[in-house]
Amino acid sequence: FPYTTLFRSEYLSLTPEQRHADYQARVEKAVHDHPDDPVAQVNYLKLMIADHKAEQEATAAKRIAALKPAAAVLADAGRALLAAKQYALAWDLLQQADAEGPRAADVDLDLAIATFHAAGAKAGLELLDRLPESERGGDYSLARAQMLDASGKLPEAALAIGQALQAAPGRPDLYRQAVALLVKQGNASEALRVIEQGARQLPEDREILLLKATTLEFANRPGDAGPLLSEVQNRWPEWPAAWLAHGIILATHRSYEEARQALETAVALGARSPETYYFLADCTLRSGRKDSAETLIKEALALSPEDPWIQALAGRIAIERGEYQLALERERAAIRQRPRLVEAHNSLARAYAALGRKQESDAELQQVRTLQKAPLNDEPPYLSRLFQGSLLEEKPL
Repeated sequence: FPYTTLFRSEYLSLTPEQRHADYQARVEKAVHDHPDDPVAQVNYLKLMIADHKAEQEATAAKRIAALKPAAAVLADAGRALLAAKQYALAWDLLQQADAEGPRAADVDLDLAIATFHAAGAKAGLELLDRLPESERGGDYSLARAQMLDASGKLPEAALAIGQALQAAPGRPDLYRQAVALLVKQGNASEALRVIEQGARQLPEDREILLLKATTLEFANRPGDAGPLLSEVQNRWPEWPAAWLAHGIILATHRSYEEARQALETAVALGARSPETYYFLADCTLRSGRKDSAETLIKEALALSPEDPWIQALAGRIAIERGEYQLALERERAAIRQRPRLVEAHNSLARAYAALGRKQESDAELQQVRTLQKAPLNDEPPYLSRLFQGSLLEEKPL
């Protein structure tokens, strides 16, 4: 889209939202005027991915496939879907690109990764073996590590992680993904060794430094994690991820008032995830601010209504506010989504008791006792996601 000097000046004066709307209008016009142009359709697909519109993504992907464009166009669309973790859609397009010839669009690695997520590790590893030795770099080794991990071959996965970092020691994304895999395996010492290597290689990368701080916490070294979190906050005070991470960690150490302040700062700076509002609502409730906690948990519910831990906390907040019928509804919703969630059964018993429904309360307490005989991990998964780095990913508002 060529611009005159005057238009460029006008364009740069627009807000980010206005620029996005302008770009969307031009992409949609191109698709409308040239419905058989596969490049226009790929641009539209990428726009839908950026806007998190899953239904339109699927429609656009099918339209591109039906046009049967060149392998390079199919590969471009497939890679965009792969980056968005739309693995089944990516798989379809990358297979179509690959069908034009194994080297037609250099899609072997991308197709292997999509196949792994869509059809399993064994199928993915078989495709990885197609890559020639000259193309087995950091991305190849990391993909192999993930597939080996999924196959339960942990020593081989660890070896592949080392090969990935050796092949590309200056790439921050490899350190992040390696740490995520090691944390998932519960290998704190190796995760810490890897991220410390990353921090030496990339001392100015704020995401690497923040991941080092959370990995120190994962490795049960809060005395080292806290100062590093504060350092990251001081160096990048405008960055919501640093405040979010610090707030969550403070909450897990029961420093609820400090955690609340950090999480409020994260929200003020743009953090909008359901996990952010979950921890902020919990800390706010523990600080005695029941009405504010209700406002915050409604934000979390709006963002993730199917999350049983958010529903359970919402029920507990309703109990504290004396809204017992609402508590029943919320705790029942939590139990529908996770039937063995002890916290939800406990709160449901409290709500029934407050309403004078003793028999139902006793039944829920009996259910709690039964569940506690064969306990599952009832902790919400948010802390694990923090340690794996997924809560710290940059996302558009």
